Amino acid sequence: MRLLPAIVALTVLCAAGCTKNQDDTSHHPDKVFVDSQTPPGLSPQHFPPAGFVWSGFKSGNLPEARYGVAAPPTNPGADILIVADARFPAEAYFELAGDLISLNYTVWIYEAPGQGGSGRYFLQGDKIHTPDFHHSVQAVEDLVSKVIRPSSVRPVYIVGTGTGALTALSIDPKTIPIGGIIAYSPYLRPPEPAPTGWRGENVPSDEWAQTAHKWQRANPDLRLRSVSQTWQIEMDKAVGNVTSRGLKGLNFGREAPRRLIITGEEAAPPNDAGRICAGIKTCSTKRIFKNKDLSAEINKFIEQTHTQTTLR
Repeated sequence: MRLLPAIVALTVLCAAGCTKNQDDTSHHPDKVFVDSQTPPGLSPQHFPPAGFVWSGFKSGNLPEARYGVAAPPTNPGADILIVADARFPAEAYFELAGDLISLNYTVWIYEAPGQGGSGRYFLQGDKIHTPDFHHSVQAVEDLVSKVIRPSSVRPVYIVGTGTGALTALSIDPKTIPIGGIIAYSPYLRPPEPAPTGWRGENVPSDEWAQTAHKWQRANPDLRLRSVSQTWQIEMDKAVGNVTSRGLKGLNFGREAPRRLIITGEEAAPPNDAGRICAGIKTCSTKRIFKNKDLSAEINKFIEQTHTQTTLR
């Protein structure tokens, strides 16, 4: 478990069902959590992909961001970076990552500071938190440019989900070779009802949320399921950043990367998602109803983008 200054969070989490021994090895609260244990009874498709490894990335003075990566056996076609939703630990995306790796992509998964298994802010407690939504954008831009290191020949494709879609859509592509951005079920309004604290007996209905819940049950360090007031305020600002007509023109310096906004069965209404594309020629929307269909849509998007780029 995390040590001081997170002792308050430790007390709350243990009240919710903490089972770790007191003599377990601990790690500093602003460092990433890299030794998650696979939940008992988990279906094999939700296991970590073969060769998947965790690491931490420090951007400036921010808490470490957690990321992981796995690649296909030979000659990967492109890099895909999955930006996790703040509600879920990155482990919830293992099935999607495995599907994309089988399609011959190298897959990276990123968690912003203050969420999932990433490092915590000082006195963050047991709440998802960020003092500024730009922190996630800063950390992921640094990760891409310094670790993934895409090129014009081999750009990176960004897949943001939920609140992670806001981060993906806020990335400045002027200095980062981005092949395209896919925003899946982008967070555009607070959920109803507002999220409550994590409880082991409260099993969610959404497929990804169920998988995330299993990982959280097995790993107390991943249990952050309520949000701070500041986080909520910053998410509202992030929504404005990607939907406001006045902010569309982040002059990209070159043609904006293609965007695909995909809504799911429980996502915000398509009209809301359409606000993200307003005023952007290289942006389109689509709707799917099953998470398992997402990998096929990502693959199709990348193939079409590559073809269009080659024909120019």
